[in-house]
Amino acid sequence: MRQTSRIAYQSKMANGSILSDKEAVYKALKKIRVGTQEDVANALKWPASKVWRRLSELLKDGKINYREDIKKRAGTGHFQGIWGIPGATLKVAI
Repeated sequence: MRQTSRIAYQSKMANGSILSDKEAVYKALKKIRVGTQEDVANALKWPASKVWRRLSELLKDGKINYREDIKKRAGTGHFQGIWGIPGATLKVAI
């Protein structure tokens, strides 16, 4: 990670914006239960690039699940893995 990226991340951690973003992403995923990063981004009306970073952090924290072997076609035409809350069945009709 570049030094400027580290500084920006540390700044966002210090002011709490990353924690509130993670909470918002978790609440959106909890509401939809199962979906791609694009589905979560659409639920929040955020760019997908902002959402996947928080999803990966939530996965590392053990708060959500991810299945790369089950894919859903995104609006871009690419296939994306499925994210979900614990206890949700991670399968999607393509």
